[in-house]
Amino acid sequence: ENLASRGVTGLANCTVTAVISSTVAGGPYSISCANGSLAASNYDFPSANFATGNLTLTRAPLTVTANDKTRLYGDSNPAFDGTLVGVVAATGDNITASFSSTAVATTGIGSVAITGTLNDPDNRLGNYSVTNNPSTLTINRAHLTVTAVDATRLYGSVNPSEMFTLSGFKNNETPVTANVAGSPTLQTQASAISTVAGSPYTITVVDAGTLTAPNYDFQTGNFVNGRLKVTPTHLSVTADQQTRLYGAANPNLTATIAGFVNGENLGTSGVAGQASCTTTANALSPVIGSYSITCTQGTLSAGNYDFPAANFALGALMITPAHLTVTADPKSRPFGAVDPKFTGTASGFVNGENLGTSGVTGSAACTTTAGALSSVLGGPYSINCTQGALSASNYDFPNFVAGNLTVTTATTKSAVIAPSNQGTGNAAKFTFVATVVSTSGVGTPGGSVTFMDNGTPLAAGDGGQSSKVNLATNGTAAFTTSVGQLTAGQAHSITAVYNREDLNFTNTTAQVAAGVTIGATLTIAPGAAIAAQTLTIVIPSGTTYSSPKCSIVSDFGATVANTSCGATLNGPTLTLQPATNVFGAAQPAPSQAMLRMLNTFGLVLPAVFFLPLAIPASTRKQLLKRRALVLLGLTILLALVVASVGCGGGGFNNPIPLQPGSGNSTATPPGSYTAQATAVDQNGTVTALASIPIKVTF
Repeated sequence: ENLASRGVTGLANCTVTAVISSTVAGGPYSISCANGSLAASNYDFPSANFATGNLTLTRAPLTVTANDKTRLYGDSNPAFDGTLVGVVAATGDNITASFSSTAVATTGIGSVAITGTLNDPDNRLGNYSVTNNPSTLTINRAHLTVTAVDATRLYGSVNPSEMFTLSGFKNNETPVTANVAGSPTLQTQASAISTVAGSPYTITVVDAGTLTAPNYDFQTGNFVNGRLKVTPTHLSVTADQQTRLYGAANPNLTATIAGFVNGENLGTSGVAGQASCTTTANALSPVIGSYSITCTQGTLSAGNYDFPAANFALGALMITPAHLTVTADPKSRPFGAVDPKFTGTASGFVNGENLGTSGVTGSAACTTTAGALSSVLGGPYSINCTQGALSASNYDFPNFVAGNLTVTTATTKSAVIAPSNQGTGNAAKFTFVATVVSTSGVGTPGGSVTFMDNGTPLAAGDGGQSSKVNLATNGTAAFTTSVGQLTAGQAHSITAVYNREDLNFTNTTAQVAAGVTIGATLTIAPGAAIAAQTLTIVIPSGTTYSSPKCSIVSDFGATVANTSCGATLNGPTLTLQPATNVFGAAQPAPSQAMLRMLNTFGLVLPAVFFLPLAIPASTRKQLLKRRALVLLGLTILLALVVASVGCGGGGFNNPIPLQPGSGNSTATPPGSYTAQATAVDQNGTVTALASIPIKVTF
């Protein structure tokens, strides 16, 4: 039988010493039973038969499960959590769970366990059977940010090396300590010709490229683009070297621009405007060294270029000497004369200067192609100048203009030697000698001389000689004529005319030297006393005598009261003798010189006086009226003959008495006679200086 089959009902009343809070370690605990409600028909339940039992407490199951967690490298651990299952609440156990991991911030990527730890402040864990289910802390790569570095470059330059920065490092790491390797892929659309105006240009982070790191990754979302800024390229502006002449206005000051890129030049670069250039030089600046040319930006502008002040370089303005023109001054000189001093005139001065204020010193050296005997017709002759001693600080002398030397005809000087006479009467011959010389003393005039009588060529001379006589090589020409070939009854003024066949010389005319007429006539009547007369002798202009002495002769046999003529040959006193001239009185015998004169005119004078007696009375009165005029003509003729005979040492050197005219008369006939004065110089040359006509009246 068993309990069910024996008919036992009810339950025993059992008790135990353990309570709800009894611990496993405190067991086993005793269980005591009593009859309780047990009943059975066939069975009973004596108290002695109640044996004690044990209550054994077993550990309650307690499960701790940590939750999985994830974090990035370098981050702090997240808050760990989990579940705690199995704590008997009825017992009032204060058991809790906490979760932790050994991972720290520097723990590399990977999985690290998360474990639970039970907290049992009341030491109740002994009553539990603990199951600890750990979890995993997954440490992932930290995300680095790849940033393209902003860059700047000049227009036309190569793009700089693409640079980047990484950010987001943990644990104070750097790319080196984080073992970062490689570089990202960067890209920009800018090229060398990209303009300044188009910047900035994007620098794109395309991908991570070859970047690697143990604990980091480079995700697209962490790419930050950069910017490339293109700035103007710096151009250099250099003032151009300039040159100008002294006194000129400054030239247009310009500058040369350099530094263009991309194969550009000033025309294609987009540069506009001009630099502003100045210099300290002005028109008055002297020729010394150079003057700085300074440029500033002025109106220069460009889209892709700039003009830094430091890139402006000085230039220099050179002032060179102004060019003067030296023109040979025109000159002239007579043929054969010494050349005049040749000079040149400088022109081209500036700044209102002239030769005196310009600082020019010295003079040009000028010469001519002409020689002393260069002909008149060969001219003009060139005068050429060179710089010579000319010098100046602000001028030079590159320009020389030739001048002309004109050779003019040389002045000639002619003289006719007073003729000497040979023979008597109409056969008496007179030889005139003309001399033509150059006043310059160089060269002998060629050509011929024509001997003239009162402006008309003389008739053929002795032996048919022409009055036009060629000059000898010594410049002389001689012409011989006779009294018979001269027209009676008139005065003869004999001249020699140089005909100038030689065009290098001028014409000249010379006259036979004659006395200077006092201009007074002494008139006496027959038998009248002849008073002493004073001759005022005047030297002709241009006549020079050295230490002259004076002698006076007269047809009357005059005596000289005062033979000292003095330096001016003025004032000798002439006394005519005899003191009483009585018509019909006998006269002294004539001298040979006077006889020659009277023989020459012996036929003329009787005709004048006695011809009226032989003609009819009806015409005689008329002729007598004209006799005075005839006598005047004879007086002039007689004066010429006497002067001609007296010149050259062949005249009256001693007092000569008057000879009766003709017939048996012994008286001085009425008529005109001459008292003559001559001067003898220290060389013995005799020259007629003055004469006084003496007229004897009826």
